[in-house]
Amino acid sequence: RVRHFPAYLREQNLVHGGRLESLRGLRVGFDVVYWLRTIQGLKDPFATPLGGIPPGIFGFVERELNGLAQAGITPIFVFPGMTLSAPQQFRPAYGGQADQAWQHVVAGDINKASQTFALCSSRINSDLLFFIFHRLRHLKYQCFQAPYLAVAQLAHFADQGFVQACYGPHEMLLFGVKTAVVSMNPADGAFDFVGLNHVLAGFQVPY
Repeated sequence: RVRHFPAYLREQNLVHGGRLESLRGLRVGFDVVYWLRTIQGLKDPFATPLGGIPPGIFGFVERELNGLAQAGITPIFVFPGMTLSAPQQFRPAYGGQADQAWQHVVAGDINKASQTFALCSSRINSDLLFFIFHRLRHLKYQCFQAPYLAVAQLAHFADQGFVQACYGPHEMLLFGVKTAVVSMNPADGAFDFVGLNHVLAGFQVPY
């Protein structure tokens, strides 16, 4: 992950807009974790501490799927595989923050508890991915689990021509993806993308 990279690209006018109509009829590879993080209805900071999943999860996800279908996009979903452990200094201090959040709950300050839980818990955890994987398979969507990073698997699919576009984080460019779709709004019929060649030119790197 490259810190502040998305903000820098926007500052340099390297993020471009397009119309979803240009993706109609294409197979688009989706980094599932990145995609789920864009779905507003899944932002429930209490889900992980309480040991559950966000209420209405399938409804929110299927609404997004309907938007893709209306845009004529065939999604190919890629789930992450094994992940390497982060160095200790980069791991969130879950224990202390969680204790602090529960103290806010006891004190009746639910807003403060919600903010603190949001800082120390991941709303896209393994349980949520398990449910989403099986729900998508039940709905007959193509789903793959990458050996390691989903972005690396997407880059491979793009290189082999299995997908014609990739939706995921800006870091896909590091794996050679020529055009990374970084945001999508089916309701407005628009999407944002970053081109590898434009970024290299902006950095004055020969390509």
